[in-house]
This record gives sequence, structure tokens and C-alpha cells, in this order.
Amino acid sequence: MVAVELDGEHASVGITDDGVGMGAAAEGNGIGGMRERLGTHGGMLEITPAWVPGSPTLGTRIVAWLPAPGSQHV
Repeated sequence: MVAVELDGEHASVGITDDGVGMGAAAEGNGIGGMRERLGTHGGMLEITPAWVPGSPTLGTRIVAWLPAPGSQHV
């Protein structure tokens, strides 16, 4: 599932899957690079376990947050 949201303060893109999750996997250069690029623009990357209805396992949810254009958080 992909969700895009925009309010007066933040823009976000979230991706949730119903796979087996990340477990104790270490972050690689790809995730670290995304965190760095978002942080440069005042944003952040959040990765959490996700329960998807109908799935027997926990998946993964990744959300990228950025300040909305014109917000005080830019």
C-alpha cells in the first residue's frame, strides 16, 4: 500500500508491505542515503513493523516526511 499525504505542516509518502519485515537487518547505504537526503531538507525517514489485515506476518512500513512548502518548518 502506498499513501501520500499533505497537510499545512508536512508532506509524507508511506509504503507498507505485508512481507516478513526487516527483523534485525542492518541499514545499508540505500536507507542511510535516504535518511541523509531527507535530513538535508528538514525531513526524516521512519521505518517500523506494520501489521496488514489478512497477513499472517508483520510487514514493514517506511514513511518519508518533509516540511510542506511554505510551512514554518522549512
